Amino acid sequence: MTGIGIGNFKHTYLLYQAEYFKTEAYTQKELLLADNNYFAFNDYFEFVIECGVSGLLGLTIFFLFLLRKYRVLLKNKSGFSLLCLISSSQLITLLVSALFTHVFENTFFLSITVVLIILFIHCTNPRLFNNFSLIFLIFFSVVSLVGYRHFDYLHHYPAYKKFDEAKLLNNAGYKNESLKDLKDLYQKLEGDKEFLRYYSERLFEAGDVPQAKQVLTKAILKLKDNNLYTLLGECLAVEKDYKGAEKNLLLAVYMVPNRHRNRQVLFNFYQQVNLTSKAAICGRDIVRLPIKIESPQVHKIKQDVAKELRSLIK
Repeated sequence: MTGIGIGNFKHTYLLYQAEYFKTEAYTQKELLLADNNYFAFNDYFEFVIECGVSGLLGLTIFFLFLLRKYRVLLKNKSGFSLLCLISSSQLITLLVSALFTHVFENTFFLSITVVLIILFIHCTNPRLFNNFSLIFLIFFSVVSLVGYRHFDYLHHYPAYKKFDEAKLLNNAGYKNESLKDLKDLYQKLEGDKEFLRYYSERLFEAGDVPQAKQVLTKAILKLKDNNLYTLLGECLAVEKDYKGAEKNLLLAVYMVPNRHRNRQVLFNFYQQVNLTSKAAICGRDIVRLPIKIESPQVHKIKQDVAKELRSLIK
């Protein structure tokens, strides 16, 4: 009734998806379509899930308001200017698009929608704003929206530039230098989920498992992602917390069950801890798993697992 809270869809959907695939009552089409989804691909549906009945009521009032304004505009045909035609048609296009994809997650499209709504209201009641007030309102709305959504990036812009440089260093093979820069940036960018993801991966590669686990824990609070749970499972396996490792590796598999790599990590884990029967079941699942996107990496995983599976069965 009250919803799951604004912005919480991306934090909860994959957990529900994992529970669904855990039941194994799914079709092959559902298996292949599964992904790390953070949006409902229908902005209104997502808004209602997050806000509950109050969100549904708010949307109803909003669309009734727009419908009323459209009726006023159509009755006053003499005032139907080119600006009215452009703003109303583009607004309808964006609002309809939001039924089929996550339009308003993009700051640019959300800003355009806000501007079009202001222009549309102005067209239905030209006396409401003079030209200066209209321009100021549009400018203030867009700047406020951009500032709200990207304040952290703007505030720490030099740090983000250095983060990009650290990634280039790592790609060029200067891994120690890159890791040093990432450590220096941690205090400033610890609120950024993509930084936490990248930093935890580099820490694990460098063998700093305790710090990698600490960063991963923060990253998972901000972003539910099957690869993060896989990496956390690998960290726990290194620390010999096998129960926790299996729990997180299984969760990663159930979140997005069509990913061969995550299943291979689980398969290798079962071999590592001598759980032969579970390794055999996991290995057979990998060999039989349909391929979503053809790639040499996927075929190599299947071949490697099939080879190890034969030696297990012997």
